[in-house]
Amino acid sequence: VAICAYADIDDDQDGFTIRGDWSAPGSPSIVGRYRLADFGKLAVENLRKGAPLVINDNRVEIAPAEAATFQAIGIGSTICMPLVRDGRLRALMAVHHAGPHVWTDRELALVREVTERSWAFVERVGAEADLRNSEEELRRITDAAPLLISYIDRDQRYRFVNQTYQTWFGRSPEALLGRSVEEVLGPSAYAGVATRLRAALAGEPMSFESQMAYPDGGQRDVHVDYVPRRAAAGEVVGVYAIISDIT
Repeated sequence: VAICAYADIDDDQDGFTIRGDWSAPGSPSIVGRYRLADFGKLAVENLRKGAPLVINDNRVEIAPAEAATFQAIGIGSTICMPLVRDGRLRALMAVHHAGPHVWTDRELALVREVTERSWAFVERVGAEADLRNSEEELRRITDAAPLLISYIDRDQRYRFVNQTYQTWFGRSPEALLGRSVEEVLGPSAYAGVATRLRAALAGEPMSFESQMAYPDGGQRDVHVDYVPRRAAAGEVVGVYAIISDIT
């Protein structure tokens, strides 16, 4: 083909933006913003209802004014595959020839499959970006809290510590993450929390007061909450430890 393009649809279901395309030598890039209505009545009717727009020769199959819109960007024939989600037109995948071309069922099926795969990729990238933003926001919140916050897995190893936790122990994240609770707290302090930690890992929320050694060697009175974290199936996969200094 001469051109392949993927487009996002505006909320008004008419405007669309081609953010990236591929063009064969001699064919123009068609990156830009367009209106669906400019491509004709058939394009609007088919694509909004989720049916592909298939034109073998726009000079003879659609009105001259509509064909002129295609011809102006170097398109003589086209398959434009809509992607409809939740009843709304969300995206388009289009392949074009510069001149007339009789599209086969195989070509139509291929474009349909590529459209679905492209949408799945776009959705996954979007979900990953949302997750990164959520993680960054969670990190900002926990780092701002005047509490020691950590997450401990089933093997009693630290998988997350906030900034306050790092400051308390005077260690970098690398010196804490992956290490066992006993390694970080020391044998004596660990002995004071071990029974309660095991109970929390068995699914029982724990709340108690204890003492923790400060980096300068002094002892601090603390209030500790162990909150079991459960997976979707219900099994406990770790514990959130939330510690406040009550000295």
